[in-house]
Amino acid sequence: MTPSGAPFALFYLGRWLKENGWQPLVAAPEHGPISDLLKNAGVCVEIDPTLLIDPEREKLCALCRESDVVVANTITSWPAVEAAHGENVPLIWYLHETLVAVRFIKQISQVRDALQIAQLIVVPTRQTARILAGASRTRVEVVPYGIPEPENVAPETNGASLSFVALGSFEPRKGQDILVEAIGKLDRTTQTKASFKLAGRILDRLFFEEVRRHSSQLENVELIEALEHDEALSLLSAAHALICPSRDETMPISIIEAASLGKVIISADVGGIGEWIHDELNGLLASPENPQAFADAIARCARDRSFASQLGLAARRTFQRHFTIDRFAVRFAALLEETSRAKVTPPASAQSNYERWIAAFDAASATDRINLCRRVRRLQRHPLTSVLLPVYNPDLGLLEAAIDSVRGQIYERWEL
Repeated sequence: MTPSGAPFALFYLGRWLKENGWQPLVAAPEHGPISDLLKNAGVCVEIDPTLLIDPEREKLCALCRESDVVVANTITSWPAVEAAHGENVPLIWYLHETLVAVRFIKQISQVRDALQIAQLIVVPTRQTARILAGASRTRVEVVPYGIPEPENVAPETNGASLSFVALGSFEPRKGQDILVEAIGKLDRTTQTKASFKLAGRILDRLFFEEVRRHSSQLENVELIEALEHDEALSLLSAAHALICPSRDETMPISIIEAASLGKVIISADVGGIGEWIHDELNGLLASPENPQAFADAIARCARDRSFASQLGLAARRTFQRHFTIDRFAVRFAALLEETSRAKVTPPASAQSNYERWIAAFDAASATDRINLCRRVRRLQRHPLTSVLLPVYNPDLGLLEAAIDSVRGQIYERWEL
């Protein structure tokens, strides 16, 4: 459980539920910083490396049977959706991805199927809801993220220099290359007034090295690898502004954290960010993958510190109105209560499905067989049909049944 947006949303929800009388259990395939935070908060954590890769779903099914309602967290948890459905346990699929979700839906048939069997899908933005609405008949609810008020944060750096920070794993999706190019486009005056720190885990080493190579030509840029969350929050609290240059996002937790701290927010207008950050009102939005637009936004903040301060105050008000932990968790808890009372239709077994198919399409009466024989005789051509039956150490009873089914065909010109 890595320290990224989706696991943190789960952590904040799990801790709140525990504090408010629920008995949450969080299962994950591996340990990580978030699982440690959950344990420290008194939340029961189950770690099993086979959770999402066991084709029999034994552990997942056992956990589902012990639960009143299941929350499958992120698009990659579709095996949990299948397991809960198989055990007739109500399930919420909590999806945080936008373009990544689109790719999974297109490429993985099990994901497409799982979207139809969850009792409820919860997403953090209307943009993600619109995308999923076209891929699933399941009801989709929008629940914006929520985080606690920041505590024990470092004071903002004083002085003439304006400090900017970008928080996010180093990978093309996060767009640090766009930001570095934007910094290179700044005029000399702005260059001397601004400093930049780009911090995050390295998920793509080649991409990171490329960003480092370009940033090494800029005196005011520092790359920082793999900060703990507390360290990243301290870095953000000491800065004047957060920059999010991502190519794809849903609604980054880092933007909500920046808003909670009253920081200036400069972001690419991607995913659901524009639903909450409004250009020149509580932040500055740049068109995606546009280094010049980011350079212009940075220069404006450096040039007009009063305007930048007003943006930060407005961002803080946005946080207080929309992104508090209580607002988020109370809404999610209500959906958990509602879903736990839902009636789940037991999945039909493969055997019963096949029996229904036989009854509908393969149960010819004597009259049906006579009519079919007449139709075969009236055919102008009788092509030879070759039936290929791969066999390797089969059950002999099943093999005999397969051969008998071919022999029993009304059409006689075949070979096996």
